[in-house]
Amino acid sequence: MATTQNGNNNVNTGKIDVDIWDFIPKLKNSFRFILFFALGFAVLGGIIAFGREKTYRAELVLSPELGASEEGSLSSIADMVGLSFDFGSSSEAVNIMIYPNIVASKSFLMRLIDIPVRTLERTDTVSLRTFYKNKEGGWLDRLQQGIGRVLASLKKKKNIEGLGNKEFDTESFILISDKEDAFIGMLKNSISVDVDDKTGLIIVSSTTPDPYVSAILTDTVGKRLQSYITRYRTTKAKLDYDYFDKMSDEAETKYKNSLNAYADNVDSNMQAILQRVKGKQEKLESDVALAAQVYTQLKQKKELAKAKIQEVKPAFVVIDPVSVPLKATGIGRLFTILLSFIMGGILASMWILVGREIWERLKRGNV
Repeated sequence: MATTQNGNNNVNTGKIDVDIWDFIPKLKNSFRFILFFALGFAVLGGIIAFGREKTYRAELVLSPELGASEEGSLSSIADMVGLSFDFGSSSEAVNIMIYPNIVASKSFLMRLIDIPVRTLERTDTVSLRTFYKNKEGGWLDRLQQGIGRVLASLKKKKNIEGLGNKEFDTESFILISDKEDAFIGMLKNSISVDVDDKTGLIIVSSTTPDPYVSAILTDTVGKRLQSYITRYRTTKAKLDYDYFDKMSDEAETKYKNSLNAYADNVDSNMQAILQRVKGKQEKLESDVALAAQVYTQLKQKKELAKAKIQEVKPAFVVIDPVSVPLKATGIGRLFTILLSFIMGGILASMWILVGREIWERLKRGNV
């Protein structure tokens, strides 16, 4: 609220003038407190930095072919041979935006558990499951795993058989144990698939405690994702081809049978002049023509379906191949300690300048 004093035009607007030089004596008098507090934060940051195991991130960049013209090219071929062939929609069978969901699915991750990998220290290969089982990790990682095991043991869970039971494993039903489910959850967190909605680029990455394992896992995920999409894109076309292949074989058999029946009838009635005989021959001749027409059309549709398999098969271009990461992820241990030291100094200074006074007011009940 603005007020005028002694007739002067000096107006008090309610603002508080703060002179930064007033803070310097306070900070100087509490320099030891600030220093020890910052050193304490640095020690805590060092404990956390050295307690966590280093991780390495490998990356693969793919560019998928979206295939928008397959319907037009095959339809033009069908028109040339006089067929009306329904190729369906030209949209993707599996949209690129759901690629991350495919990789994150349990059915996809289950097949990564036992892939062979090699480490930086060893040249022989072990399974991914064995690599994580033998990896010790930092003491904070081991502490976290220990707490997780204790909490899991406190929960009463029915022990079920996992991947060894193939009786119920189907495309829509899988059976996994608690340990395998935990491992799949950890694997899910270490694998990432990002899709750039503007460029359509697919970025596959893996983060593990070993640079070679990260590179191998990323490469495997990229290849299996391509195989997965290729299988889904070509499934309908292959089903169409198998259908027309079967139908054309049946039509060929029917055509040959009708042709043999017509030939036998003509050979056995060469001198006949009865109208009934001629009528039967005309009917057999009509059956032969009809069977030949059906067989020809099915044969053409079979060839078109075969061509469509190749048309719908996606092509992936590797923009940036996988390379073994040379540096660990994160900001580095020394930088973590330095950042912790600075943060500790800032917090201690804030306490000296503001926090302590507010705390005293709270104790006196003035705030």
